[in-house]
Amino acid sequence: MGEAIAEGIQQLHRHHHQENPEARKKISLGLVRIANITPLIAVAKLLLQTSPSADTTVHYCIYHSRFPLIVRSETEGILDTVLNRKEQRDIWQAPVIHNALKSTDTTNHIFVVLASPVAEVGRDHDYDWALAEPSSMRSIVQLAGRVLRHRDMSPQASNILLLDKNYRGMTCRRPAFCQPGFEHKDRPLQACSLSNNLLPEQYRVIDSRPCLVPRTLSLPAQNLADMEHQEISLTFDDPEKPNSPHALQWLKPHATLTGELQQRSPFRHSLKEEDYFLQLEEDDEEFTIMKWHETGEAKECNEIECTPLELKSGNKIWGYVNYKDAMKHRAQQEDSEMETLSRIYGVFSLPQDERAGRRWYYTPELGFHKPVAD
Repeated sequence: MGEAIAEGIQQLHRHHHQENPEARKKISLGLVRIANITPLIAVAKLLLQTSPSADTTVHYCIYHSRFPLIVRSETEGILDTVLNRKEQRDIWQAPVIHNALKSTDTTNHIFVVLASPVAEVGRDHDYDWALAEPSSMRSIVQLAGRVLRHRDMSPQASNILLLDKNYRGMTCRRPAFCQPGFEHKDRPLQACSLSNNLLPEQYRVIDSRPCLVPRTLSLPAQNLADMEHQEISLTFDDPEKPNSPHALQWLKPHATLTGELQQRSPFRHSLKEEDYFLQLEEDDEEFTIMKWHETGEAKECNEIECTPLELKSGNKIWGYVNYKDAMKHRAQQEDSEMETLSRIYGVFSLPQDERAGRRWYYTPELGFHKPVAD
């Protein structure tokens, strides 16, 4: 999976870069979407340890929900600025791009945002290209909406690549197109590869029609889009049946005035989460990881191990802001002490799964993560 992504990044850059004749530099900005954070971090580590092709520097930004609040916020601010492509000249003027180009003599600079599905929804970002691990037809459409979002251009080559299998499919886990995705264990697809679950006309030109218009001949066991229509239809089945889902109940007057529907049909079945923060005082060189307990007391925890980033030559990190630097800046802005602000802006939550153990790892540039084997 990692090797296919590395090859795809190089291929997409060759066809969809922009060139600055004065600086003699070629750049492209692309999104690599991975469905879940644990495989995302595993892929990130592999890519960071893979040397790019000659005369090329690859800049990686890791973007998902498991960062301290202020670090994720700063990263999103950088992405919001750089990926506003409404004026083409802005990309060369953005400080993060300008400084990256000055840092090395290589001609090709590939800026990759390696992200979980947080990059798909609610972000007004414009990428040159995208590469996706498939989860659902709807996620593919959402991803396509982030490519050339601000620019009216007609690419001469494919600017979106889809992996044929996602991580679950590659590891023979069934159902494969779930968590996230619509595939249900009682109504699985016959195959776990995208090429066997979509017709060419459903993905060669990506738009929302497969999600909006059911096919006349529906084959939900053989087609990803048909399966999604089936699962949505079942969700809106007869609400009068005692064991049926309760989605239609939301359409009844005053249904939203209580919490009953959320309890009967939760958005997702999530693991219990525990709350932490990175404590930092004025003279501290390093932060201390603190955990909130049910008593309301915060204590130093040893459940999270800090690990260094490993980078091979030719790879760099971009879009990341050091926690201590961000906190110093915020303390100056608010004229407050970092120890106090740590409990506000240094917070993060981690799911606790007793089956997988309680050990977490923290690499500041990669966020909080578990080994992929867990």
